[in-house]
Amino acid sequence: MTKPFSLLIKPASYDCNLRCQYCFYLKKAAVYGKVQHRMTTQTLERMISSYMALNMPQYSFAWQGGEPTLMGVGFFQQAVDFMKKYGYAGKQVSNALQTNGTLLDDEWGKFFREYSFLLGISLDGPPEMHNKFRVDAAGKGTHQRVLDGIEAMRRNNVEFNILTLITPANVEHPEEVYNYLKQQGIQYHQYIECVEFDAAGKLLPFSVTAR
Repeated sequence: MTKPFSLLIKPASYDCNLRCQYCFYLKKAAVYGKVQHRMTTQTLERMISSYMALNMPQYSFAWQGGEPTLMGVGFFQQAVDFMKKYGYAGKQVSNALQTNGTLLDDEWGKFFREYSFLLGISLDGPPEMHNKFRVDAAGKGTHQRVLDGIEAMRRNNVEFNILTLITPANVEHPEEVYNYLKQQGIQYHQYIECVEFDAAGKLLPFSVTAR
């Protein structure tokens, strides 16, 4: 039996509907240019069939980006159909998806609930903290759109946790961030520090120091 491992999949590559100021991935557009970087149906099927051909007790798919929901519900329905096609009795399959939350609606909620997806939704705290760096292509804050997406997931009983990036906007306000999330009824939190350097090894302005 193969030692279990999970797949981390970026089906839309660096494509995203936001322009978060601390994002390191959007810069890949300069590398790839006009090269096709959306996962095709053929690649999706080959990936899933090859992975599920391994003899493991559990198969774990983690979908990230960019923004994976740009692929649309149909893409993920196709992925689940392939999991059903290549899976077999006695094996478990799990799916997790990390999203900025701004495109989530009831269609997504019904799908995620039906297939027991676990979501990670990015929210950096109260509006003034979240909106400092997490903006859309027009430079507008996205806080309310994320809350709307969270509410859509709640309406459909989708399991989710919150991913908070620690930046200069919120690093000095840990209790405020924590209490804000608790007041939103959010019980499961993830906190990740933002530490990025420029080519000269100097911390970028949206990073936090060890202190």
